[in-house]
Amino acid sequence: MTRLLALGLLAVAGVAFTQPVAAGDGEQAVAAPADLQAVEDVAAAVVAEVVSLPPAEAAAALVDVPTGSLLFSKGQCVYVSAYTGSDLTHVGLVVRDDEGLPWVYDAMKGAGVRRSTIDAYLTDMEDAELVLYRRVRPLAAPAAARLVAALEANLGRPYDVAHYLTGQPSEGLHCSEYATHSLYESGVVRGRIAAADVSPAVLAANLDRMPSWALTDRIQLEPPQPQKPANLSCCEEWWWDTQECCRETGDWFSGLFFCR
Repeated sequence: MTRLLALGLLAVAGVAFTQPVAAGDGEQAVAAPADLQAVEDVAAAVVAEVVSLPPAEAAAALVDVPTGSLLFSKGQCVYVSAYTGSDLTHVGLVVRDDEGLPWVYDAMKGAGVRRSTIDAYLTDMEDAELVLYRRVRPLAAPAAARLVAALEANLGRPYDVAHYLTGQPSEGLHCSEYATHSLYESGVVRGRIAAADVSPAVLAANLDRMPSWALTDRIQLEPPQPQKPANLSCCEEWWWDTQECCRETGDWFSGLFFCR
């Protein structure tokens, strides 16, 4: 109970990270925990207009996102929302490969720690609202290489969130733990909180205080809708509508209780 209370306070107040001074890697940005905005204040301060796009168009809009950017999503996962007090329920870290193509590294329930093309990632996010914290000060090549190495080192590990609540060691990682651990390991940021204790909301609240990141985009994904076949009989149309209703309801419950 004490740990849950402490984590709840962290989610509300935020915990300061610092950006180390490194050549080409931005200036130091230090904030005491008491100086951080509350998560609800950060959310209220979001002024980027929400743009509704299908996944393919969203992927095209995000093709130039630089390495080190973080892509949050507002989902309906009741467990994450309940414990963090925020509708930010997932985060992935973006890396551009040698050909300039963006990839998203994340830890997802049912998939574990993975690397996805931006197209595949956005398709998997279905109808989520995306919140992009773009890296506005490019990472120096050595820092970018260290970040990629830290991300690659944990690919294939299972997803787990129980240790966020219990404080016990775990083989698995949750999404914001994976992103934060990689930022720590690469030296891109330093922090005074264990990566396992960082929620998406706390990570976003800290990025909001760092001049090397900026909240630049909010995208509401519009997944393609199934097209009803033509020339259906009344019974066939009724059955098609029933199946679609069941599918949509199942997807909603899956997102709510299983974070998918």
